[in-house]
Amino acid sequence: MQTNYLELVTILHRMENDLSVKSSQIFQMHQQIESLSSEIQKQQQLQRKQMVVKEPEIVYVVAEAPTNNETPRDVVVLGAVETVSLSGIEQNFDARVDTGATTSSIDAQNIKEFERNGKKWVKFHISEKENDQGGKLWVEVPIIRYASVRQVNTPDLQKRPVVSIPLQLGNLRENVEFTLTDRSHMDHSVLLGREFLKDIAIVDVSKEHIHSQSDS
Repeated sequence: MQTNYLELVTILHRMENDLSVKSSQIFQMHQQIESLSSEIQKQQQLQRKQMVVKEPEIVYVVAEAPTNNETPRDVVVLGAVETVSLSGIEQNFDARVDTGATTSSIDAQNIKEFERNGKKWVKFHISEKENDQGGKLWVEVPIIRYASVRQVNTPDLQKRPVVSIPLQLGNLRENVEFTLTDRSHMDHSVLLGREFLKDIAIVDVSKEHIHSQSDS
C-alpha cells in the first residue's frame, strides 16, 4: 500500500512538472505571437506609406534681380488685367493692374524663411499654380526688406517679406518689388500697384490683356 502511495505521489509531481513546463512554453508562444503581430502591423504601416503617391515638387530658385539701368522710354498703356511672366518661374500669370494699390503683391502660402550664403531667403508656395508634373509650384528668392501690412477687418499690422523679381509684360521688363501676402481669396495671384506703374505705364480699365492681344 505504501508503495502505491509513493508511486502516486511521484506521478503527481511528474505531472505538475510537465504542466509547469507546458505553461512556460505556452507563455513563450504567446510572447512570440504578440511580437509577430506587432511586426506584421509595422510592416503593414510601412507598406501603406510606400503605396502613398507623393505629389511631385519642383522648386524654382529666382536669382537676385539685377539693377535696371535702362534709359527712359515711352509710357505704355496697360489693361486692367495683363498676362505676365516672372523671371526664374516657368509659368505665366494673369496679373491685376490696380492703380488703387500702392505696392505690388504676389500670393504666397506656406512661407518659410531661411538663410543662404549669409543672406535671408524665403520659400513660398503660389497656391493657384502647379508645375508640369501636377505638383505644387514653390519659389525661393532673397528677401530685400520687410513691409508692415494691415489685414482686412483687423487693426493689427503684420510684417511681410518683400522680394524683387524681374517681370516681363509684353515688351516691358522691370524689376518689381512684391510683398508676399495671402491672395488665395482673390481672383488673381499677382497684383501690380502704383509703384510699378509710376512713370512707365497708364491703365485703361475698360480693357484687358492689351499686350497679350498685340503680341499674338
